[in-house]
Amino acid sequence: MNSVVNIALVPADLNLKIGAKAPSKYLAQYKTKNSSWDRTLDSHMISGDTRTVMEADDYLLFIEKRAELLSQLALAAIEPSSGTARPKATGVPEDRGKI
Repeated sequence: MNSVVNIALVPADLNLKIGAKAPSKYLAQYKTKNSSWDRTLDSHMISGDTRTVMEADDYLLFIEKRAELLSQLALAAIEPSSGTARPKATGVPEDRGKI
């Protein structure tokens, strides 16, 4: 199942190298090479529960969790200031610019 919420901005050669491998098979090697691993995943809007299910290779739950997170971020970006509480996405850097 393809989904827009499964899109990540990665170079074409890396995408080909990853291929159809499960995240648990390829993430471990990138995690050890990247000293800013958590920040990198946060920049791709993969954090908290989303990250946990991704690392457990639970694709359908990953899609559900990431869709929830992306929805929260989109709503927070487009909702006019009304003084009401907005959903807060966890794990996303506070210095992230607005869309």
